[in-house]
Amino acid sequence: MVEQIRAWHRDGRDAEPRFSYWPDDSNHTRIPADAAVMDKTYGVVSISWSR
Repeated sequence: MVEQIRAWHRDGRDAEPRFSYWPDDSNHTRIPADAAVMDKTYGVVSISWSR
């Protein structure tokens, strides 16, 4: 998480962050290619920034 905050500070500070939760049975191919992904017990959390 700390690395993601640093990446945002460095590269995306002027962009709006988007946090999403993707349960295990959801379509993970819809996760943006440039998103950071963190594995969780029952799915994944993605963080991306859009300008």
